[in-house]
Amino acid sequence: MEKMTITRGLVQLKLLDKRISKSLREGCFIDFKVGKKQYNENCDPEASLNKITDLLKRRESIKSAIMQANANTIVKINGEEMTIMDAIEKKRSIKYLETLRDGMRHQLSNVNDEVRFQNERMQERLDKQLEEIYGKAGKVRDEDYDAVAKPFKANNEAVLVDPINIQDKIDELDEYIDGFLSEVDLVLSEVNSQTEIAVED
Repeated sequence: MEKMTITRGLVQLKLLDKRISKSLREGCFIDFKVGKKQYNENCDPEASLNKITDLLKRRESIKSAIMQANANTIVKINGEEMTIMDAIEKKRSIKYLETLRDGMRHQLSNVNDEVRFQNERMQERLDKQLEEIYGKAGKVRDEDYDAVAKPFKANNEAVLVDPINIQDKIDELDEYIDGFLSEVDLVLSEVNSQTEIAVED
């Protein structure tokens, strides 16, 4: 068994990927000969195959050890405990929370604009109705105004329908996303440099 940190294992995986790709490109797995002379003297199918097989086996061992460590090692990010594996997945999937937050923010802005627009039009119609009833001259008494305006507004005023308290949800998502993203890379980097894995030879 060979011991190394997750960080070193990740570096080795990148190197192995490069070496595997190169060996696949350059490997010679079959040849022919004319008479007793092999056409490509440098072609050694057994050596090419063994080299790639060994590289793949090494990659698999390191990858397996890292995955086990990721599944069993607990980290704390933004006050929340989770495995390294969960943290990596959350980092990938947080884009969905960002899309949710941005979508809610966009809808809130649009609906607020529409409510404002509808109420401006409603006020214009109310003013016109009051003018038709009481004329342009003088000030309308409060009780006369209320007698017309209250029922008119009850039937025509636009109001938000917001059972989830959308601004609170947007603020919560903002805080969660910012908190998680500000810590995740640093925490993973620290734990990867400290956590040892055992790789089979």
